[in-house]
Amino acid sequence: MAYYWRGKTADISLKLPHIVLPNQIERRLEMEMQVNATLLKQERSKRAWSQEHLAQVSGLGLRTVQRIESAGTASNESIASLATVFEMTVADFMVESPRPPQSPETRFFQKNRLWITLAIVGVAQLVSPPQLTVALACLWVWVAFELSSYSTSITRSSR
Repeated sequence: MAYYWRGKTADISLKLPHIVLPNQIERRLEMEMQVNATLLKQERSKRAWSQEHLAQVSGLGLRTVQRIESAGTASNESIASLATVFEMTVADFMVESPRPPQSPETRFFQKNRLWITLAIVGVAQLVSPPQLTVALACLWVWVAFELSSYSTSITRSSR
């Protein structure tokens, strides 16, 4: 990454390799995705291919294929290349990340958030002075938003 300052160009990645810029962190996070390594090994062994042969036909490096099979992480491009070689979709190789368990309090608040919101706004309406009409209007907009998200979640769960 080059920067121009006072008539000079400086490449900070060469001078400060230990500094990681925020856009590089996001790019790294986007690049690495969880892959079903077991499915990859099964498809490769079903065709009696070695890792070297898979690397050659997919256009990936041997070390990349080994890393994908052992660690279960790959870039989007690598997954697309493997899916093309095996005549599958990228979604077939993706692993769904498990949701972390929720505490009972979190489930309670998520389940009853509409009623909690209505209670907060109702109490604010009763106790607030008349000069706070703008703030109350904002709270009612919040209630409307919660109501719309609540009705969308109901329609999704009924499908």
